[in-house]
Amino acid sequence: RKDVNMSEANKELVRRFFEDAYTGGNPELVDEIMSPGYLAHGPGAEVLTLESDGARAQGLEAVKNSIENKPSDIEVLIDQQVAEGDTVVSRITMSAGGNSWVAVAFQRIENSKIVETWRIANNRRA
Repeated sequence: RKDVNMSEANKELVRRFFEDAYTGGNPELVDEIMSPGYLAHGPGAEVLTLESDGARAQGLEAVKNSIENKPSDIEVLIDQQVAEGDTVVSRITMSAGGNSWVAVAFQRIENSKIVETWRIANNRRA
């Protein structure tokens, strides 16, 4: 039963990132839901990959900057989520400016914070 509750809490944490922080345009949530040592892997992830303690704040600042400078009409919809252990897998659709992207993100959770993301996305016309 504890694993079910943890899985649901982890899915809610990831939902908060996609819907509240990103779509909602709330970069202040980044410090609350992401680890200072956050790592991202996948297209466009190089700016978020953190290699030293000094780069960690810059990495979270990059996430915040991405949220602050996102297209005003962007929307992220979670189409499906599966959680097992410390990992949440989300199939999402992002849309903005007449374009949409379908992505899959694997996010690892540790101490109630997102610590790592692996992602892949396709670009398609809406």
